[in-house]
Amino acid sequence: MFGSIRLRIAVYAVLIVIAFAALGVWVVREADSDLRGNAETYLSSEAQTIANVTRPLVDLGVTAESFDRLAKELGAGTETRVTIIATDGTVLGDSEADPATMENHLDRPEVQQALATGTGKDERDSATIGDDFSYAARLIERNGQPAVIVRVAQPLAGIDASVSDMTRKIVIAVVIAAAAAAVLSLIIGAAIARPLSRLADAAHAIAAGDFKRRVRPRPAGEVGEVADAFNTMAESVDELVSHVSEEQSRLMAVLNSSSNAFIALDRDGRMALVNQAAEKLLRRSQEELVGEPLAWAMADEQVLDAVRAVREGKTAQPAIIKRGGKTLRLTVTRIVGGGRWVCLLTFRDITEARRVEQTRRDFIANVSHELRTPLASIKAVIETLEDGAIDDRQAALDFLAQADGEVDRLAQMVTELLELSRLESGQVPFKQEPVELGGVLAEAVERMRSLAERQEVALTLDVSADLPVFEGDAERLERAVVNLIDNAIKFTPAGGSVRVAAALEDDAIRVDVTDTGAGIAPEDLPRVFERFYKADRARGNRGTGLGLAIVKHAVEAHGGDVIAESKEGRGSTFSFTIPLPPPTAKNSRK
Repeated sequence: MFGSIRLRIAVYAVLIVIAFAALGVWVVREADSDLRGNAETYLSSEAQTIANVTRPLVDLGVTAESFDRLAKELGAGTETRVTIIATDGTVLGDSEADPATMENHLDRPEVQQALATGTGKDERDSATIGDDFSYAARLIERNGQPAVIVRVAQPLAGIDASVSDMTRKIVIAVVIAAAAAAVLSLIIGAAIARPLSRLADAAHAIAAGDFKRRVRPRPAGEVGEVADAFNTMAESVDELVSHVSEEQSRLMAVLNSSSNAFIALDRDGRMALVNQAAEKLLRRSQEELVGEPLAWAMADEQVLDAVRAVREGKTAQPAIIKRGGKTLRLTVTRIVGGGRWVCLLTFRDITEARRVEQTRRDFIANVSHELRTPLASIKAVIETLEDGAIDDRQAALDFLAQADGEVDRLAQMVTELLELSRLESGQVPFKQEPVELGGVLAEAVERMRSLAERQEVALTLDVSADLPVFEGDAERLERAVVNLIDNAIKFTPAGGSVRVAAALEDDAIRVDVTDTGAGIAPEDLPRVFERFYKADRARGNRGTGLGLAIVKHAVEAHGGDVIAESKEGRGSTFSFTIPLPPPTAKNSRK
């Protein structure tokens, strides 16, 4: 019966048209269902939100005029109609009509449902407005008794227009396809059956989600043109899907490039999106986290309370939480227009900011203390001289010598502060000249030898003979070593010793300044290189507290590191390393 090629092609054409028509009907029905479902979901959410806003007025027992004003404010500038109804059906407020002119709404299906179950919905023609509307209602109770019903409505004209337009286009497409099939069935012979089969296969593949499928090779004649049109359509669909995927990838790339941890939650409180920072924070992969409740990964009551507040329509204040040794600032915000995403959690690491702020406070406190002490001493000397001590020449000279010493201390502090400030800002030029470190250490030791003798401290130097010459700033290094030796001598009792040593260590030169003083407490060691920091128990109150900070900056300017090691009662060792360039770098300069 279907032996004829033309008949077979005609049958295939009819089947294709039927398939397209069925697909069109299915698409229209699905689109209509999805649009109405989305509208229903949106209205349900809006009803809940407006119910949350209205509940305080219900608790206060305000007048119908207040409800009407609230309804008009909530509905202003939107397509959503808001109606507030008493439990007896009386309209208390409406965003688009005068409640006094509106009939009793007790018989409305959504109102009946809300009174029975707490929520209600319906679709029908509005008796007041005259258009098709979708309704959603929520019951608000007061003291456990039904008080008022909040109802929101949205016109369905937009959905009906979209569905009608889609239906029209699909009908046009199906008619065009039917016409093309009819023409093809009359013209094309047996040789065209296989290309049409390939075309049908490609159509089914794209409908199944294979957007990369194309009709290859291109058929000849008119079928080839149909194949070209089909491929063009497939390219457009593929580009659209790729664009959506690309936008999603860009969003994730932006979120992943941030140091802040982001977690998006859906309506059920489950994690819908997490970036890489959140993976590190929660110590789980994205595959493990997405779809799981937030409480499963972060059972922190402070976090859960903030999320709960935002989901209830409240504003959650930023919170400070501790996790994994870090201080985090949590912000929970509601996502507007995010579809199934309802709120976003942002965790910002403020550990370093807190540390910097504490360092700033300590610096200001230390500067104030260090300046106050010599100034108070100078003021005491002046007051003593004014009280009559100036008439005693020897006493006056002693007091003036004391004041002079305090002035020297202030001058030294200001000088060291200026030098430290210039080092930190890079204003001090860094010299690049050959440095023979053994000679630098020898000069530093000789400069401090007289101080060591006055303090009855043995000062020795032990320098390895194979120290290479390197490029650096000899003056800075000498000042750094002098500061270390001066620091060691000050805190070493009479009869003790200070040893300066230098030797090669791997690809660097290591310099150690070791004393036999009282040592430093373990809790003070990490902070000894901070400006004005002085360990109270072990290092006393002598000095400005700036010398070690200057040493640190001078060594770091040479690319090195400085460390302090100490045991209470057994002395301390301050060490720094100067890295040497690799042999290849040396050879390249020759």
